[in-house]
This record gives sequence, C-alpha cells and structure tokens, in this order.
Amino acid sequence: MDAALLSLMADTVTWEAYASQNSYGEVAYAAASTIQCRCSGKIQMVTTAQGEEKVSNVTVWLATCPGVTPRDRLTLPARFVPTQPEILAVAKLSDESGAYAEVVYC
Repeated sequence: MDAALLSLMADTVTWEAYASQNSYGEVAYAAASTIQCRCSGKIQMVTTAQGEEKVSNVTVWLATCPGVTPRDRLTLPARFVPTQPEILAVAKLSDESGAYAEVVYC
C-alpha cells in the first residue's frame, strides 16, 4: 500500500477470526491480530451477506486484506461504543495488481 495512504491510517483494530461454535452456541475465535486502519463514525445503509438492509455506524478501512468475514470479531478503538460491534459487511478494494485493502462495515 502507498505510504501516503498508510499515513492516513492512524488507528488500529484487533481482529479475531471465527474458529468454531460449540453445541451451547459459544463461539471460539483464533488468536488476535492487530491491524493498522482508519476508523470513521460514518452512518450508512449496507446490505448484509443475507441480503438484509442494516444501518452501519462505523466504517473501518484496513491497510491489508486479512480475509475478515461477518462471523469474525473486531475490537475498535476506545472512542467507539460498542468496541466490538457486529460486522455487517466486508468489501475488498482492488486495482490492476489485485486486492490491497478491505473495508469493514459495523
């Protein structure tokens, strides 16, 4: 990613990929990773993977493409409440070289 674009990503989030769910409905996650990003309190309508229209209150631009899915867990900076919101949708940003970043809507 371009250094000028990275300089705009002053936040970090903690990402935990979904690992499994037991018979009681308790979810287990993989080891946490810290990712450089930009978090913005932008309110907008998004369409979930199930085709539902929902209101997103936070948009997170990740500096990499770790493969975030709506079943994963993100921990946002403390200025956002809640700090672990539901992930509504994920989009990949790409150019002629391929995917270079992900946008997560919470």
